[in-house]
Amino acid sequence: MKQLRVYFFIILFGAATAFITTGCARKSGCAAIEYTVKPQVKKNGQPKKKASTGLFDKKTRRKMGG
Repeated sequence: MKQLRVYFFIILFGAATAFITTGCARKSGCAAIEYTVKPQVKKNGQPKKKASTGLFDKKTRRKMGG
């Protein structure tokens, strides 16, 4: 009978963990949300805002030509 309780607790804990945790990593965005949100585009189909990674400061980006 004790083993049955232990197995029940393990299954309950696993199910609770599956429902509580999300599939999206913190600070990286969620692919499911990104597919549903459309970026703003210009008339020619290009995105309105340039993508920025933030790796380099403004002065360094100018030197690299971009």
